Amino acid sequence: MPNRSKSAPFSTHARGVPLFDKNRFVDLPRHLARVILDFRDLSSSIFWFISCQTWYTLHCTLVTIFSTAFFAFFQPSTPLFAYLDWTLICFVIVLPLVGFTFFAYARKERCLDELSKVKLLLIGIFTTHEAENAVSDTADGVREAIFTLMEAMQRYFLPARFYSRYYPYMGFRNAMIQIAMDRAQYVRESRGCLRQLEAATRVLGTSGAQHPVLVAQQHERVAALAYSLERLANVKEFRTPQGARSVARLYVGLIIPIFFGPYWGWVSNQTNFGFAFFFSIVLEMALVSVLNLSLALEDPFDNLGMDGVFIDEALFEVQQVLNGEDGAASEAVTVAAAASQVPGASHKDPETGDFGNAQGEEGML
Repeated sequence: MPNRSKSAPFSTHARGVPLFDKNRFVDLPRHLARVILDFRDLSSSIFWFISCQTWYTLHCTLVTIFSTAFFAFFQPSTPLFAYLDWTLICFVIVLPLVGFTFFAYARKERCLDELSKVKLLLIGIFTTHEAENAVSDTADGVREAIFTLMEAMQRYFLPARFYSRYYPYMGFRNAMIQIAMDRAQYVRESRGCLRQLEAATRVLGTSGAQHPVLVAQQHERVAALAYSLERLANVKEFRTPQGARSVARLYVGLIIPIFFGPYWGWVSNQTNFGFAFFFSIVLEMALVSVLNLSLALEDPFDNLGMDGVFIDEALFEVQQVLNGEDGAASEAVTVAAAASQVPGASHKDPETGDFGNAQGEEGML
């Protein structure tokens, strides 16, 4: 039962005021546990940093070693040393790579958003037809269409695309033809399932459903489902342009090591060659790691990167509802079916959660 106290809740901590609790400062076991957890996270971060390296890292490291050694030991009449401003380095080198990663993660978040919409739309379409099955007899057909659609999504989104990470050179004609055929098959299957859902909705509208507003909602859901599926397919096929990725690889793997060469020569002259050698390799590995993280998210559905979108997980939740394995969903369907059999009874909108009668008027539960 909700709290009926007249006092209004107010949080100073949520408004930026820190909490000064004496017990938190003297709780030694808590601080020891935090130290251990921070050390464990640092160790894990080092492991993941190493796992981000690829053979491209080796290529970039070899160029960096050659550039550092050349500018450190080559002694013409005028030394080829140059000091670089790190503020300029951050704006010219680090910031573009961070932005590259930001756009990749934004694309992944858009996939999660659209996949959530697809999941909720599929559940909403099915539960409505199941609630009105007594008058329309469309629940079985809708269930079969949704299962077919989910199978088509798995076959289309899960396989990796070779051009999501690497440039498609000559010799990939057969692979590109196969991908085009798979996409055409997915489009045919998905559109066929959408047509079946639309046909079931028309049957629902002509079978004397108790709530005509549900028919309009079903048409809107099918249209929104088609739009979300198209957006997911666009992310699968069209990602960062190949030109931008090629420039990024050339920038990190060739231009930056040579551009930093005079600076590492200056560092070697100021300290020693060992320090400049180690520092140059670590910095190049860091830049390559950022680039590799971005490239790993080019196709968020292939599950080859460390942070992607596992489409089977969302579709399995829909499958549980279709099979009646979700107790909460089954109870909601029972309540909706009972309400649909009582003229003038209050009806809960599956999308907004608002209650109203058959004419759309507001009601109370």
